[in-house]
Amino acid sequence: MSDELPPTDEGPAGDSPATPDETSRGRRFGRGVVGFLLAALLGVVGAGVGLAAWGPVRADVGALRLGISIAPSTQGESVVDLSPLGAVKFDTHDAPLRFRASIDDFESTAARRAVRTGKLPSTKELQEAAPRALGIAGGTILLVAAGSGALLAGLVRRRWSAAAIGAVAPLVVVGGVIFASWRSFDLQTADPDCTGAIGLACEGVARVREAVDAKDSQTTDIGETAKTLAGFYLGAVGTDDATRDSTVRVLLISDVHLNPSSLGFAANLAEAFDVETVVNVGDDADWGGAVGNIVGGPKDVDVPYLWTRGNHDSLATQNELKKNGAVVLDNTSYTQAGVSYWGIGDPTFSPKADKTVVRLGEKQYKQKWSREVLVPALGKLASQPDVLVVHDPNMAAGLTNRPKLTVSGHTHKFKATTGRNPDGSPWAVVTNGSTGGAGLRVLDTGQERPMQACVIWLDKTTREPLFLDLFSFRPLVDDTYSAERVSLLPPS
Repeated sequence: MSDELPPTDEGPAGDSPATPDETSRGRRFGRGVVGFLLAALLGVVGAGVGLAAWGPVRADVGALRLGISIAPSTQGESVVDLSPLGAVKFDTHDAPLRFRASIDDFESTAARRAVRTGKLPSTKELQEAAPRALGIAGGTILLVAAGSGALLAGLVRRRWSAAAIGAVAPLVVVGGVIFASWRSFDLQTADPDCTGAIGLACEGVARVREAVDAKDSQTTDIGETAKTLAGFYLGAVGTDDATRDSTVRVLLISDVHLNPSSLGFAANLAEAFDVETVVNVGDDADWGGAVGNIVGGPKDVDVPYLWTRGNHDSLATQNELKKNGAVVLDNTSYTQAGVSYWGIGDPTFSPKADKTVVRLGEKQYKQKWSREVLVPALGKLASQPDVLVVHDPNMAAGLTNRPKLTVSGHTHKFKATTGRNPDGSPWAVVTNGSTGGAGLRVLDTGQERPMQACVIWLDKTTREPLFLDLFSFRPLVDDTYSAERVSLLPPS
């Protein structure tokens, strides 16, 4: 009889054979993993098909209706579609996703209202509207992706669990990519890449940037040139210390119009002539708005800086100048070095012209306003100021008895007139040119006006104007610099 035992199902020593239940569970687990991955893949594919079929998500930002869509991309970019003119691309984020925005419609009612009232959406309104619109668009995109993924996965796999996985997968994938894009999004440092006809506009923007940078770099040079030539001029005309001791000097500037170089020009003249006061008669801005605040207030000037509002300056610009240290004259008085000043802001605001201004015309309106507002305001003062500060000479047209000196700007052309009041007292009216050379129009050599400022000399005892020194600089056309002395003594 053999001693061998019958064969068994045991494997090598120490191993136990898998039971039928364990084998079945392993197969079910494998099928579950495959099913999960397949449902997730179907969900992602379905999300892509659904988003493509759905098209751009509409979102309103002010009067614009934008179409916002997303798509996979080899690099993170944002595209503004301006068809048929072309498109502008920005390398804005790191995630492999392309944001595309197109202007689908322009809400005509809002546009007409803006034109009629002269009130465009403020920066704050746009800042509040844009994130809200993008948030709605992002939420809609995620809902469409989840719904499309669930539908495709559910139909193919014919299970509710597959539909649920198909909904969650695109939420995780699409939501994760959108979140990564948001975390790395940076539009401020992104340079535009323009295609189509709009490329010409982008090239123009680049040239404007270069020109503005060039003007900024010229500020110091212009200021130093002003200082050097002013010193040379003072030596040439022979203004001695005795003359300085018996006079008060006032630097008059006007119509900066967003040209930052003008303040360097003015500051160095103020230093060279050792002026007691700087008077700016307004139009620091061009067409109102927050951009009008970029020039700032008194720079490198350590004497009182008086400022009155021009027709291009908004109240926001006025408040910004006040915050930066300017003494704002708006139906207010100020005394410095024994000289009294009274000024008032321009009654018109060009970016939003009043109907009455349009009907009468700016000149006639201001002359009427002068008789009805300025003359009574001066009449309420305890004593007449030595210097009347206004932006436009037409604002003082209603006066029959003029102060010793009236200073203004607005016309971009220098003019000085003198005369006597009915009681025989002398007066002078000085209208300065544009200290900013008519602003950024100075970049166009065909429209350049000279940068102008003048130093007005007043008798320290009588506070009557004696003469002025007018400085003109043309830095782009022919780089010429001129100075002349103009008498402010009236005919006897």
